[in-house]
Amino acid sequence: SSINTLNTSVRLLGKEKVATMNETKDFKTKIHSTNWDIECLDFKAEEVADNTRFYQLLWVTKDLQATIKGGDEGRKAAENATLEKQMQHCKKLHDLKVEDMKKRLFKGHKQIREKELENGKLDEYVQDLAVSVAQREKIIRVRESDSNAVDEDEYKMQEIVWRRLVLEEARQQSEQIR
Repeated sequence: SSINTLNTSVRLLGKEKVATMNETKDFKTKIHSTNWDIECLDFKAEEVADNTRFYQLLWVTKDLQATIKGGDEGRKAAENATLEKQMQHCKKLHDLKVEDMKKRLFKGHKQIREKELENGKLDEYVQDLAVSVAQREKIIRVRESDSNAVDEDEYKMQEIVWRRLVLEEARQQSEQIR
């Protein structure tokens, strides 16, 4: 039984020691919490001091005065209206430029078609001239052959060349008609 009493007294002393340690722990926790709050308040005080210094050193312009007084909204509305007008003006200019480019493109296509027709007519004229030259050369050769008695083979060859030229011109004209 003396062991039981000693065990009981040890347990009581242990409980008291644990209770004291818990109180110390709680007290130290409160101290740390208070120190944390003090640091936070110090940081906030420093921030307030920095903001105060910033606003004391701030140059107050007319725009800033208008903003502080609340007159900034009218200026922004006027600025927005101006920007809207500029945007509409730029859109009109863009539309005019697009129309001008379309007209130029149409005019260019029209000129291309006209030049193609003109080139076609000139090609026909060149072919007509080539046939005409061949016919004149043949006539000249025939006259010379009568006077110089050109041999018969050369005359036949010139006849074949002339005939081929005429057939080529006829073929080209039929292709153009299609």
